[in-house]
Amino acid sequence: MTMQLISKWLLCCATLLFVGCAAPRSRVDEATIRQWLPGTWVKEERERNRVTVSEKTYFADGTASGQVLLYEETNRGQMVVGSLDFRSKWRLHGVTLESYEVRCSDPKFFEEGEVFVDRVIDIDAEKIVFEDLTNGGVYTNKRERSLASEGSDPAMKKRKE
Repeated sequence: MTMQLISKWLLCCATLLFVGCAAPRSRVDEATIRQWLPGTWVKEERERNRVTVSEKTYFADGTASGQVLLYEETNRGQMVVGSLDFRSKWRLHGVTLESYEVRCSDPKFFEEGEVFVDRVIDIDAEKIVFEDLTNGGVYTNKRERSLASEGSDPAMKKRKE
């Protein structure tokens, strides 16, 4: 009986060691996020005939600005039914991104002092994957390319070199 327990224990240890070594390591750290975050990111969400498009530009100085557009899809195409402009500040704590001091074109949209907290799961030149630490949702933003942003975009600099 003791030999069986020892064998099972050794097998468990070997399995855990193998799985631990084989598990992918996150390449996301604060320095990587600071390198890739500045620029414009877009997220699109669809629910039935409604489409919400959020565009947010992160600036290296810790500020951000953007717009949220709400479209309704009809048989004639998309129609804008609402829009919202916003400004905020952002800061990093390791891989945790906080957006705070949010100011909006509709002052009732955000609560005074509201802070949005996300964990960066993955980031590269084309996408950023967040986990919303408030509700646990995971969402992906894609980098928006524009002529104005290409000069400060690390991905564009890397491609030109």
